[in-house]
Amino acid sequence: MLARDPHASLDTIAHAAGLSRRALYGHFSDRDSLLREVISIGAARFNLIAETTKDPDPRVALARMAARLWREASVVRATAGIALDDVHVVGTRRSLSPLLRRIQILARDGVKSGVFRTVFPL
Repeated sequence: MLARDPHASLDTIAHAAGLSRRALYGHFSDRDSLLREVISIGAARFNLIAETTKDPDPRVALARMAARLWREASVVRATAGIALDDVHVVGTRRSLSPLLRRIQILARDGVKSGVFRTVFPL
């Protein structure tokens, strides 16, 4: 439902999921708590990709990670749209901090080994 309508009400989401409103409210106190959980699950999937993409060459690791993240983004497209909404962007950034740290490490390793040049501050 969120993929079709990112602004769907909790009642609409419950109906689409085949749940009663009461059942959904038993798990989530409000729409924002549901959205935070959706963002958290999407971020966990991205962070797992960052954690498990390994290669001794930082260029290859970064390229593989980017390809895997791109494929994953197409799966969690609705989550990405919600996660980048102004209301949730700070929480999203916090949730994705393991991914950001991994990218920073790969960038530093690439600069240190000479395979990347420094254009932006690390």
